[in-house]
Amino acid sequence: SSLFLSVLLLGAVLWGATAGKDAVFSDSPQPVFAATLLQENEDSPLMKTEIENELRQQSFKGTALIIHDGQPIFQESFGFANLKEKQLNDEEVAYPVASLQKFMTAVMIQQLVSEKLITYDTSLAEFYPEISDSNQITVRQLLDHNSGIQMAETAPPSVLTTEDEQLEYTLDELSSGNEQEFSYTNANYTLLAGIIIKMTGKSYEEN
Repeated sequence: SSLFLSVLLLGAVLWGATAGKDAVFSDSPQPVFAATLLQENEDSPLMKTEIENELRQQSFKGTALIIHDGQPIFQESFGFANLKEKQLNDEEVAYPVASLQKFMTAVMIQQLVSEKLITYDTSLAEFYPEISDSNQITVRQLLDHNSGIQMAETAPPSVLTTEDEQLEYTLDELSSGNEQEFSYTNANYTLLAGIIIKMTGKSYEEN
């Protein structure tokens, strides 16, 4: 249970580590918080005081949501969304998740593997044969950023508002070579998102 709690808290810390673009953070090591316990469960290892104490020790600022056995049991917001205006963080504050989305994508890929719909050795060519050397690239390599795929991390000329636009842009902009060494690029996880869409028949958002 300690490991499970630690993993969940790590996810919560990563999620709430940043707030909206107008946020100004407090330097206080004891963040102000507004708490809502969504479900009391005395038998659960995820006790409210344990979670609060851990987040306080981490000087956590953001919103933590913990789900246990498919049920939300804990939601708590810490710190200020805007220190100057004394506006507290709450569940309505929008946080930029940035690369935390990659963690979510990896979890969905793991679910597909668990359901035996794909394996970590499944070839990218099964989904995107038009990509050069895709028959030499596996799902595992996409996850590990050693697929040999490269893509400049620059902003597109216009905002990509749909999943199709994001996938099409990535397919147009990426390059692929034989140097399968670690090289971090968003393209790997965009392609994984495309695999999820193809395998489930649902949009990434619906998944």
